[in-house]
Amino acid sequence: MEGRNIRGEFNEDFKQKIVTEIENGKRSSKDISLAYGIKGHSTILKWCRQYGGNQYTIMSGPRKSGLPKLKDDQVLLLQNQVKVLERELREARFKQATLETVIDIAESRYSINIKKKCGGKQ
Repeated sequence: MEGRNIRGEFNEDFKQKIVTEIENGKRSSKDISLAYGIKGHSTILKWCRQYGGNQYTIMSGPRKSGLPKLKDDQVLLLQNQVKVLERELREARFKQATLETVIDIAESRYSINIKKKCGGKQ
């Protein structure tokens, strides 16, 4: 078989060729494993980690998320935005609970129905 030495192991040049094909986007790791008879789902991933860049995860091939890498200041900005939104959500939930309590007190004190009953007769 192509790329194998006498003991049946893949040689270094073949592994580098495979990694280059994946990095250039010519073929996916699944296509390559089928074409060359490479068994084991993580074999090509190990080669990519060994001979390629650091962009390889447990998924096959390089990242294709489309999300750009964020700089530290962008990460801090996003973390601050998350904190602000979490605070606003807590305030909105508190306001809703307060209004529901006021309505419940008004209904019990004045014996009137303020809340609409869904699905009931009108």
